[in-house]
Amino acid sequence: MREAAFNEGMDNPERPWILTDWDVWMPNPFYQGPPVDHPELQWDDEPQIIPFPVKDDEPQIIPFPVGERVEDDLPF
Repeated sequence: MREAAFNEGMDNPERPWILTDWDVWMPNPFYQGPPVDHPELQWDDEPQIIPFPVKDDEPQIIPFPVGERVEDDLPF
């Protein structure tokens, strides 16, 4: 992976991070610009929290989203 980042970075010194063929981000050894965070930490989307009314005397139960499959969230 380092060799792939070295070879790709030599041709693209303006890119701070190189995405290898193994889907791994490697720092570009030829990049000379300001420090840049890891690409997977640069998300613009904030998690959307949908508030729902809850009374103080009721237990807080988070409803399961209708129409979504549980299997889609499993990492295996």
